[in-house]
Amino acid sequence: MMKFNHTANGSIATNSLRPVQISMSSTGDSFLLEMEEGTLYERLDIRQHFNTFNEAVRYAETNIGVSINWPELDKALENV
Repeated sequence: MMKFNHTANGSIATNSLRPVQISMSSTGDSFLLEMEEGTLYERLDIRQHFNTFNEAVRYAETNIGVSINWPELDKALENV
């Protein structure tokens, strides 16, 4: 699961394998996903609009991936 720091300018992923930023579009009716270094599969500057924040996150998680903090995961699994 991707984690974000939320700022006035948008949300920046803190555990993605490449830079990811999601912000509200200038029209306010969609979310703009920006991946300056591309995905795991291609190094193109990607800017894409999504209807919801969660759709943008799902796209980023699928095409970039996240780093895993193993001690944090172990702790979370203790409660399952």
